Amino acid sequence: MDEKRHLAQLTKDGFNLGMPILMDGLDDRVDDLYGGMPVSLYVIDKDGIVQFQGLVGPIGFSVEAWEKAIQRLVPASDQ
Repeated sequence: MDEKRHLAQLTKDGFNLGMPILMDGLDDRVDDLYGGMPVSLYVIDKDGIVQFQGLVGPIGFSVEAWEKAIQRLVPASDQ
């Protein structure tokens, strides 16, 4: 878990994310619940509703589409 936590922090820092991110446990419960696959990006609103589900990468991986989904949900003053 320490290594996963470290990698999650590197990702958050690398993308300069000011919002909370979810780190799945070793049991992959969140992955099982949301049907995530490797290199998928999601935006889940404060009510737990999936507002954006990216395509499975690497071909469908799009940080730009993910950022646009975040921008639609989060006013510029909150980012």
